[in-house]
Amino acid sequence: MERKLWRYLSNSQLGAKFVRQLKVEGFFADFICRRGRLIVEVDGYSHDVAPQRDLMRDAALRKAGYRVLHFSNIEVRDNVEGVVQAIRLALGD
Repeated sequence: MERKLWRYLSNSQLGAKFVRQLKVEGFFADFICRRGRLIVEVDGYSHDVAPQRDLMRDAALRKAGYRVLHFSNIEVRDNVEGVVQAIRLALGD
């Protein structure tokens, strides 16, 4: 599902530059907009089996000054336009 979302985030289509799989605070972010201090995560099965790890990871990223948005694979698959709109709104904050 990351590839599907990347079609909307690449080439600064939302007016902000995103990069994929960048290491931040010892973790790899699915998508990151450094200027907007926003990280977007697409969560699949691995996130379901280790929710405590995600909580610790998000706390470290917030401490570093990033906002973290999580979307499930199902959300991206079934409502990518809604996901993109939520990201657009977060960038406007």
